[in-house]
Amino acid sequence: MPITKPRSLRPGDHVRILSTARKVDMDFILRAADVLRSWGLSVSFGKTLELAEDQFAGSRSARIADLQMALDDENVHAIWCARGGYGTVSLLDDLDFSSFKHHPKWVIGYSDVTGLLNHLYALGYASIHGPMPVNVLESTSMDLLHLHNLLVGESNTYPMSAHKLNVPGNCTGPLVGGNLSVIYSILGSNSIASWDGCVLFLEDLDEYLYHIDRMMLNIKRNGLLDGLAGVIVGGLTEMHDNAVPFGRTAEEIVSDYIRPLNIPLYFNFSAGHVRPNLPFIVGETVTIENGLMKQANS
Repeated sequence: MPITKPRSLRPGDHVRILSTARKVDMDFILRAADVLRSWGLSVSFGKTLELAEDQFAGSRSARIADLQMALDDENVHAIWCARGGYGTVSLLDDLDFSSFKHHPKWVIGYSDVTGLLNHLYALGYASIHGPMPVNVLESTSMDLLHLHNLLVGESNTYPMSAHKLNVPGNCTGPLVGGNLSVIYSILGSNSIASWDGCVLFLEDLDEYLYHIDRMMLNIKRNGLLDGLAGVIVGGLTEMHDNAVPFGRTAEEIVSDYIRPLNIPLYFNFSAGHVRPNLPFIVGETVTIENGLMKQANS
């Protein structure tokens, strides 16, 4: 499908930090702002950063209003979601992207923000799956360098890790996906687009093994695995089992669904709830060849 990329950032461009999900600690936000300023960018803060309602960064209506304001503001060139947790998907049906379409901007995040990134892809816009302000203190220099490169229009090259379940091979296609649990939550909605011809990225955290199987089965039954060009799997971190073991690791479960497709499959890609958490553009074409993934960013 055709994809529109926001323009690359230039010195003095404006990044808005806000929270679409959980409440945040401003110490992390201020550190992230320092990083952006060191790149020559200006920074502003959404109202949600100072709000709290139970576990959320303010009420649902407050988070919708804060994100909508940033989407509409043509002087905001990128929106950096402060953290994940839970709550972003509940905002999607009440957002208006008409102004955004006239002035597209980068939206950056991962984990729970996967819902927003996939919604943008379904609308035909690229975004960035990558570290968030809450992660900046633990982010590696490589994370931040790769993020800076993507924002200013430079390309990145990513090594594919060795793994016993890999199915080596070459492929090309738009890179899509994100957090498996969040993708599972938006199946059947207007926030998910066809993955035909795409390279799918999956990662997850803190899930039971039987739930990984249930989610992969649902994706398969929705027909989204059909026509994939390849699959890369990031962190499947802190998985849980029941008292009676499920009998397979999370990686083995994913492999069982992908190997019959006879497409390249790579595990241990360094993105998601792992370090480094290397950022990439959702919707931009990647080429995997000879154990390296390259994503043009022209």
